[in-house]
Amino acid sequence: MIHIDGSYGEGGGQILRTALSLSSILQVPFHILNIRKGRRRPDLMPQHLMSVRAFKKVTKAEIKGNSKGSTELYFSPNKIIPGNYTLRCIKGISAVGDLPLSIAERQKKAAIALLNSEGVQPEIKVTSVPTPGRGSYIFLIIETEHIRAGFSSLGAKGKRAETVGEEAAKELVQYIRSNACLDQHLSDQILVYIALIGGHWRFSASSITEHLKTNLWVIGKFLDVKYEIKDSIVEIKSK
Repeated sequence: MIHIDGSYGEGGGQILRTALSLSSILQVPFHILNIRKGRRRPDLMPQHLMSVRAFKKVTKAEIKGNSKGSTELYFSPNKIIPGNYTLRCIKGISAVGDLPLSIAERQKKAAIALLNSEGVQPEIKVTSVPTPGRGSYIFLIIETEHIRAGFSSLGAKGKRAETVGEEAAKELVQYIRSNACLDQHLSDQILVYIALIGGHWRFSASSITEHLKTNLWVIGKFLDVKYEIKDSIVEIKSK
């Protein structure tokens, strides 16, 4: 096993990324400590955890220390598994205004529990924000190589904090399961831009909503647009 001091030189995340790459290709395990020691906020951040999880998935590696805040990591790769991989980074924020922070914690805990049951590991921050009234919300965002999608839920009087967290998490899970490009909100919001740009467009949506269909109808009143919806695929031709 190769031992690496993460504080060497500029002491940044590149040491970890290069080690993960060569370890996976050469099939050599390594141990790194003092991760990102040279940075203002040392240790593993969400983007670095994403790299570790990606290499773990591709090599079926055995790892130890892959958690936010960790300054030490053990990585032992197995054989590289060929294939197409979708790498996701899921982040979020759970917030309250003029309410106990424990409510935001409950929202976060409920969302994480549901997402973990689907094999998803999000990074969700908890915070209290200034507001003229009382309330809470949770916002989750998933980032892949080419697209972002966001999912949210608002608190309300009599609505359990756990329900708030679960609502946003369920929408995110539904989006992942659909294997679609656009979520149900962006798929209808993008239509005006597509129609104005013109040309031939084709995309998949996580859900074909009445909102989307109605928006296409309105756009057709102003522009020469032809469209077809088949299953989860929306095809648009605009002059």
